[in-house]
Amino acid sequence: MDSKITTLILLATGWNAIWIDGLELAFDAQINPKRLVHSQSFVTRENVCQLVATLSGNHKAQIEYISVDIDGNDGYLTEELLKNSFHPSVFVVEINEVFPPPIVFRQNYVDTHVWDHTRNYGWSLQAFVELFDQYGYRLVACNPQSGMNAFFVRKDHVEHFADIPLDPDDLFVGRSIHPYKYRDQKLRFDPATIEHLIASLK
Repeated sequence: MDSKITTLILLATGWNAIWIDGLELAFDAQINPKRLVHSQSFVTRENVCQLVATLSGNHKAQIEYISVDIDGNDGYLTEELLKNSFHPSVFVVEINEVFPPPIVFRQNYVDTHVWDHTRNYGWSLQAFVELFDQYGYRLVACNPQSGMNAFFVRKDHVEHFADIPLDPDDLFVGRSIHPYKYRDQKLRFDPATIEHLIASLK
């Protein structure tokens, strides 16, 4: 399930939400401002914490679910939130689903980055696993449709996921082609992606 759809479902079932997006929403975000606070803002590593803190009324301890899905700098924004004590019960992030564990892939941070429809974007699942492990989170799932979203829970909730394997490789889905957007395309690695991956090898 797409992370944005998950957010809408939670909103429809009674959750309050803040929604930050660089694009206009397809619906009127002001229709219920007590339940949904929206900001049309281009999010960067430099402004993400301030945006979230301001829109949430500085109630970071009450934030139970964060979803980051911006097709690129997702890992850097997530890292910034975690470093600044945004520790929800559930964290959902978009991954680069091409690279299976144990490959660590991180695109270079560029504050103006917009996805250019190549494979040279985002972070691999293993890169996120290593980041979240530092803050007491555990991987519990990747969405089965496309493998593009990874779900992490804070370790004080792991007793609810006792049947979930610990090895990220067992949870990695890795569908290389999005089932709706790129149905007729073959997987292609552009030279920039390959060069970036080789350069990042330790």
